[in-house]
Amino acid sequence: MTGGPGAGKSTLLDYVASSAGEAETIRIEGLEPEAEIGLAGLHRLLLFHPERRSVLPPAQRRALDASLGLADRAEAAPFLLGLAVLTVLNDLSRSRLLVCLVDDAHWLDYESAQVLAFMARRLQNERILMVFAARDRPEAIVFSGIPELAVRALGPDDAVEVLLSAAGEIPLDRQVARDIAARAEGNPLALIEVGRELAARRAPPSALLDEPLPVGYRLRRYYEAQIRRVPEETRQLLLLAAADMGSAPGTLWRATELAGLGPDAAGPAERSRLIDLSPDLRFRHPVIRAAAYGSASEQARRQAHGVLAAAARALDDQQAAAWHLAAATLPPAEDVAAELEAAAAVAHDRGSLLNESVFLARAAELKPSGVAGDTAPPARGRGGAVGRRAPARRIPHRPHTTVRACPRTCPSRAPAGPSPACDGPIGRRGARRAARRGPVVPGRGPRAGPRHTARGRHSHDGCQPDDCPGQLPLSSADASSGASAMVQRAPARSTC
Repeated sequence: MTGGPGAGKSTLLDYVASSAGEAETIRIEGLEPEAEIGLAGLHRLLLFHPERRSVLPPAQRRALDASLGLADRAEAAPFLLGLAVLTVLNDLSRSRLLVCLVDDAHWLDYESAQVLAFMARRLQNERILMVFAARDRPEAIVFSGIPELAVRALGPDDAVEVLLSAAGEIPLDRQVARDIAARAEGNPLALIEVGRELAARRAPPSALLDEPLPVGYRLRRYYEAQIRRVPEETRQLLLLAAADMGSAPGTLWRATELAGLGPDAAGPAERSRLIDLSPDLRFRHPVIRAAAYGSASEQARRQAHGVLAAAARALDDQQAAAWHLAAATLPPAEDVAAELEAAAAVAHDRGSLLNESVFLARAAELKPSGVAGDTAPPARGRGGAVGRRAPARRIPHRPHTTVRACPRTCPSRAPAGPSPACDGPIGRRGARRAARRGPVVPGRGPRAGPRHTARGRHSHDGCQPDDCPGQLPLSSADASSGASAMVQRAPARSTC
């Protein structure tokens, strides 16, 4: 089996081992530290049954004993050594079926790989199954002639199910899950680790603004080792590219100019097959991007975001500039929060409710402790005209504050009927439904007009800010799961 890191090869070997029933299973894995030690892998394979050497003909036993350091070094005889291993395993399989699994075969030393492949190509009527799992390596021709199964990426639907399963009870919107799955390119390990990060609430659904996927150490370490081998200037370029959120074309190259990086900085990364430069710079896999970002220090990340903010501002990309500036800033920073609120208004005008909620949540994080400002977008009148923003009462922001429906004791409860007055905040499930619909504007949109309120939504005619506040603050986790920090205003029935 061949496939990239995290494709699921080891999991498939686990499945083979669990399905083997009463067959004897021998499993080894190639180890990078032993990749240059001759016959180290073969030695670990034969340690399971050293007593079986007694069945070997004298010539084969001399070759095997010499290779294992059990006798004086004999003249190299790869053919006899391959026959000796085949004879030992064939004798072992006489009593019961034998399943031999070799994981990370690309890290086997060359002599061991040569012997095991020699043996595998000669299995015909023996009661032996051999399965190798190796990463895609075009130069590894030692396994040629052995039937190959390429482990492909998961399809979109399967990828979403894997992510949702790993996320557990976290209320992750399916549209957000599809976005994350697409960016993970169906890599099972990436999806599982992102889901676990979300389940542990260590990371929001960062797909909302195209941040690097929060993959774990197991998947990152392979690419981090490759990144460490390129020059410092190239690593700086990779960090800028990883921190870039897919903003306006030319932002990355403008940022490299501001950072003083030369035109040849991308060359070593391209030769190492970390990135492609045609038609524009892109990482060969999302996990490489995550490794380039995750392996950098917090200070280096903030510096990269600061450079990208300057580049985005020069290109008049307001949303990207605000987001990068926030990522480069430590709270409190009320001026940066104001820029985020302005970017949220832009996102609202473009119909991106999810991006708007993330901007507002980040703005709340950057405001001084104990104050949550008015982060609602401008209220719109009939026909979409922008009117005055409804006043919002400032209340203390608590990490786990959630959106609540207006209490039944609200003095402004009105009889049924459409009304342009304020509508109570929607709950989390309603916010996720609103995120899928897009913003609702009175007089237009897919859900304009009277609403049924079986799902807990109600309206209030003549509500005053002190009686029925127009909005409540959200934690970043709430915003990330699709809950908007604004109140969607629309005609509705007030039959709670």
